[in-house]
Amino acid sequence: MNTEKTIRYLQKILDLTQNEAKTYAALLEHPKADVSSLSKITKLPRSRIYEMLAKLSSKGLLEKKVGSTSYKIIPPKDAFQKIAENLERECRKKIQAIHEFSNYMQETWNKQMRQEISLGVEIITFEDIEPIFLEDLRNTKKLVLIAAGSETPTINWRKSGEILLRTHHPQQTVRYLTSSRELANRVLSALTRFSNKKQQIPIDVRYNTQLYTSFVILDKILFLFFFGNDPTEVQVMRTSSEHLYKSMTWMYNTLWENADKINTKPL
Repeated sequence: MNTEKTIRYLQKILDLTQNEAKTYAALLEHPKADVSSLSKITKLPRSRIYEMLAKLSSKGLLEKKVGSTSYKIIPPKDAFQKIAENLERECRKKIQAIHEFSNYMQETWNKQMRQEISLGVEIITFEDIEPIFLEDLRNTKKLVLIAAGSETPTINWRKSGEILLRTHHPQQTVRYLTSSRELANRVLSALTRFSNKKQQIPIDVRYNTQLYTSFVILDKILFLFFFGNDPTEVQVMRTSSEHLYKSMTWMYNTLWENADKINTKPL
């Protein structure tokens, strides 16, 4: 046995101190060694050997002999398996705690973003506002009006459509208005990919070539999209302003009434 290499591995893998690793390595080579022999092999005082034996026992590598103060090695395969199972159990608990804390922090962040945005008309990137947009979509009870004045790879119609399918309410109105027949057909194609035969949503898709603006109305929350020269760079305004909400709803309804219909079926 390469004692020095074994000691390094024990320190690294089992997180043992150097003295613990030295004592355990000595026992692996000399299973019947007593405290005096271990002291000579490891060059540690007897008092330290007693301390190391107790610590190795607490870590599941040794066990006390019945009716004695001395210890014996637990077969390494059994001991290591038990340690691995304990680590796996602890890791699962930690991962679960991380997920729970992550959800809590995301919720806290979303609330803070809503508070900051609701203080005025603040424009931020779509990447930053997307989690809030999707959360608002999940919580929408009555009205979903989507106006797509241009096509951009930034907006994921499939993702929003999947949320609509999962959270749809019977009394909810869902309308998609696009600026061209081609875009309307592409949106409809994207939406039908996640259709569920057990649950259908009456989604109406129309197009109006007079639509030049992209925005979304979720109940009384308005999202207004601003596109730059680069289609992947999108700025978004989120607001609950009643004046803006009424103005954009009026615009949407006016364009909708004069829009051309696309033959659609419930999704």
